[in-house]
Amino acid sequence: MSKIIEKKLKTLNYFKKKLLESKIKKEIAKMILFGSLASGKAQKKKAILIF
Repeated sequence: MSKIIEKKLKTLNYFKKKLLESKIKKEIAKMILFGSLASGKAQKKKAILIF
């Protein structure tokens, strides 16, 4: 796994943890990751796309 993907996954996991610890956690049915990170082709200047 590339360092870029590792760093982005670490950031994503941090975001997910904080979101699920927040007051709105009961409003979240699911989170969907898509784009280059989801396909394993993340690049340094690409965003992390979550729906």
